[in-house]
Amino acid sequence: MNKINYYFILPSILFSPLLFAGKVNVELKFDKRPPTAGIFYAMGSKPTAKNGVLDQKNKEFTSSIVVTDNEGSLTFKNTDDVDHNIFANDRSSGVEFDVGLMPTGTTNKLDVDWKKDTLVRLGCKIHPRMRAYIANINSDSYKVFEFDRDKTEYAAEIDNVDDSTSQFRFMFGNFDPVEVEVKKGESKTIPLTKRGKEAGSAKISR
Repeated sequence: MNKINYYFILPSILFSPLLFAGKVNVELKFDKRPPTAGIFYAMGSKPTAKNGVLDQKNKEFTSSIVVTDNEGSLTFKNTDDVDHNIFANDRSSGVEFDVGLMPTGTTNKLDVDWKKDTLVRLGCKIHPRMRAYIANINSDSYKVFEFDRDKTEYAAEIDNVDDSTSQFRFMFGNFDPVEVEVKKGESKTIPLTKRGKEAGSAKISR
């Protein structure tokens, strides 16, 4: 490598965005039983065309939550040995769709054309106990939670959060979504509410 190339490459390494990104820690406490699933993420990132995939086996969704965005798509699979019919009629987000009957071995692709920063609940018209969520977010820095019904305290972290980012959002099933501003070096504790009533707390530290 000659000196000219070296001088151009060195500044790009020193000022790489990765050098100005850090971790964000979160601690959750629920007063009673936690929600089924949810997500915590840093807001304000560019869309990254996340293509979510959700399968069905043993009359259950293979995941309680799938992440996508408006630049991507969502693919439903049925590798179960029975038919399914995935639908959404989520009043909180205003999202409604019905993919129709899905026999064993079929797939169905859905465009994510609703607004960002939403958590949409899914179900199956044939098996009413099936439940999952779609998180539509513009962020690469996030943590997905699939909660244990008997556990009320959780700790997690997200990496590569740009130091200039200060807005974060929680979206948990059946809980009220909440946004919080936490700057580099700060720590905040906020209430988690369910239909306006306090049902837990979240501590965010940077």
